[in-house]
Amino acid sequence: MSWIPFVLYQLRGTRRAAPTFWEPRLFEEYNIWVSYELGEDLPYLLQYVGEDHVVVGADYDHRTPRTTDRLAADPSAQVHMVDNLRSRSDLPTEVLDKLLVHNSARLYVGA
Repeated sequence: MSWIPFVLYQLRGTRRAAPTFWEPRLFEEYNIWVSYELGEDLPYLLQYVGEDHVVVGADYDHRTPRTTDRLAADPSAQVHMVDNLRSRSDLPTEVLDKLLVHNSARLYVGA
């Protein structure tokens, strides 16, 4: 998700549109969904994307064959992702609920 500010900056320079076109409503209007990783600066990035079209991005089930230790098998699995995200003090609980639950339901189930 960290690539989004750069892409929007580049597009502003090549595509004529009202300045408000490049705001979070762009993601709503064109049904664009993006995923985040734990290490990203979510409060900053949500300024560009908004809270309603962001879903969790973790490689939960990627494993190296014949290994049982998920963290050793693939550090990108982020097995403690939910606990780590919930422990952040820079995002309100309502936003965390959207990122972890509600947005995924809207994307995958249409709820």
